[in-house]
Amino acid sequence: MRELPISLSAGPLYEHVCAALDCVAEAVVTVDGNSEITSFNQAAERLTGWTRAEALGRPCREILRCSTHGDDGQCPLVPALLERGCAGQNELALHHRKNESVCVSRTAYALRARDGEMTGVIHTFRPLSAATNLSPLAASQRRVIEDVLQRCQWSRAAASAELGLSRTTLWRKMRKLGIDQTPGKA
Repeated sequence: MRELPISLSAGPLYEHVCAALDCVAEAVVTVDGNSEITSFNQAAERLTGWTRAEALGRPCREILRCSTHGDDGQCPLVPALLERGCAGQNELALHHRKNESVCVSRTAYALRARDGEMTGVIHTFRPLSAATNLSPLAASQRRVIEDVLQRCQWSRAAASAELGLSRTTLWRKMRKLGIDQTPGKA
């Protein structure tokens, strides 16, 4: 197993890792030993409703708000991560920024320093919905449409113009791909 440098906080390698994580369909979130978020990819932004800038440096429990966090805010995965390095895959509910519950499949792995000490955790989340059974092409279309809708502040008229589609075609594609029709509405 190739070891990565302990500090990836700056430089081209860090930028490449961030760019690679933004291409991953699953939400990827890393936290440090204090359970504060240290990385947050674009899929995590879509899943949670929080931007990367808002999430970085904040406690995991404030942003992810998992159904498994205890009243004390402690992550129940830590004992398994300390012992085995992996907490395996489990299903749970995350609470979106707008308090909507999102069922996800989560996998967690311990991040360790060269001396073996656990320095953080990497979490991957995959939504459990009909949209997860999309073909690679449909999943790619979904990401593009969601990104354009976010840029256009969920204005279907502006998004359809940017995508070169009629508003009716965009609405049909959103429906077919399982894209929420009104996330921009409070």
